[in-house]
Amino acid sequence: MRDKTCLAADVIVADDRTTHPVLLVRTPYARAEAASLVDALGLARLGWAVVIQNVRGRLDSEGSFLPFLQEPNDGADTVRWCCEQPWSNGRVAMSGTSYAGFTQWSCALARPAGLKAISPQITASDVRDGWFYEGGALRHSFVQSWGLSLAYTDSANTKESEQETRRWAADLEALYNTPPSRSPLDTLLKSYSRWIDPTDESYWSEIHDLQNCRPPEIPAYHLTGWYDIFCEASLRDFVTMQNNNVGNTQRLVVGPWTHSAFLVQQTGALDHGLIANGFVHDVMGEMHSWLRRTLNDEPVEGGARVFVMGSRVWREMPTWPPAAESHRLHLSVPGLHGSQSEPSLTMRPQEIAGQDHFDYEPTNPVRTNGGRTLDPMLPGAGSFDQSLPGDRDVLFYTSEVLAQDLTVMGMIRAEITFATTGEAADVALTLLDVYPDGRAFNLVGSTQRAKFVPHRPQIVEVFLGSIAVTFKRGHRIGLQVASSNFPHLDLNPSTGQCSTKAVTFVAARQTIYRGGQSRSFIELPVVSLDL
Repeated sequence: MRDKTCLAADVIVADDRTTHPVLLVRTPYARAEAASLVDALGLARLGWAVVIQNVRGRLDSEGSFLPFLQEPNDGADTVRWCCEQPWSNGRVAMSGTSYAGFTQWSCALARPAGLKAISPQITASDVRDGWFYEGGALRHSFVQSWGLSLAYTDSANTKESEQETRRWAADLEALYNTPPSRSPLDTLLKSYSRWIDPTDESYWSEIHDLQNCRPPEIPAYHLTGWYDIFCEASLRDFVTMQNNNVGNTQRLVVGPWTHSAFLVQQTGALDHGLIANGFVHDVMGEMHSWLRRTLNDEPVEGGARVFVMGSRVWREMPTWPPAAESHRLHLSVPGLHGSQSEPSLTMRPQEIAGQDHFDYEPTNPVRTNGGRTLDPMLPGAGSFDQSLPGDRDVLFYTSEVLAQDLTVMGMIRAEITFATTGEAADVALTLLDVYPDGRAFNLVGSTQRAKFVPHRPQIVEVFLGSIAVTFKRGHRIGLQVASSNFPHLDLNPSTGQCSTKAVTFVAARQTIYRGGQSRSFIELPVVSLDL
């Protein structure tokens, strides 16, 4: 590197004394694992020179690991090194998932001359609002578990710190139940204190991402899953790049996949069939072929290819999201876990004003049950039945039974007129597909953290996330409302204090206002499946 730090790398290339296009993967994890994920030997047989490198301060590489901040310069220096090698033809593409996807964004934003294409997979360029925060809430279980894994494999570990990380790794539930301000990561991981301060602009503005920098002019193959924790930010990256690049140089593929079970056809409790299996359909092979044609200056296909859940079909479109017709469903009298016979999501708002109440109890929060998560504890990410009875403080609204299929593609948005006895609250919404037998599977959901004047209602806008799904005839559309999603998101102290600095958490009584002059609805982008 430019500061004489040596980074460890493996080079897999045919010993044929000719030059080859380079596929570069920069990872903080084991190089052997990364080589297996990209099938380095197979790619070398196809003519690639594959370079798998450990980023600075990880495993065999020298230096200290400063997540995210170190990657632009190190990535650019590595690309230049690759171009100078006798087995290289001077044209580099990058690949990799998760953090190895972020290293691609950092490198592309540094604009080294030899970098010709990238393929960010299940990742995001936006670190603050794509990696660590969601609607103002900290992605608690991800930050704690991923941070702990980094601390455990930190080359600067002492015997005492290694024993401490082992102890907490053996009891993740205890780690999650520790407020972020008292987490052991504060002493075990140098970057942790910066991550849990969303207002530290001196830190966040230093990270090279698409939010802080001019988008690079480079072809990119974006690959993500509807249940990946980084899905929404990945979609934003694609839209940003497509809006700032000329021609069909941006390709997006979205399957019904999670982060930990990437390309697998089963997500949570639902099996989407072999048509959704990325291994059977060789999604990675298609991606590497796209990269190779890009490096050869050959035409490549742009636009988006998305999997429509429910219908179990793939659809091609020139961009994302497609044009859609907005349908609003207004909140009416709720039921309990789908037990009501009358619809409580209606096309027209009810004329008579009403209120619905539920309790937020931080000592007994609504537990995370699937969704866009990245957590080693069960049940994991994906779609699960939300109708099972339990001690959960939630409200549950459903539409009438659908007389015909209804396909939704794009961002799900809601406005909820909400009040609380506290000075802050989370409005946590989940869109559900309610089956004829009463089972209700989560599709997409998110949270908006907001401050309040106690007892005074205000409209809270919540962007639940983007989706492509067909609600089948005979099903109902469902909406679940709560004020916690723990441990995926950290708890709201209800006091107005920053949650990552709080040590005291207060219960609150929450109220939803509907009908009359109150605005409480969910908005669905409806499309024809025959795009």
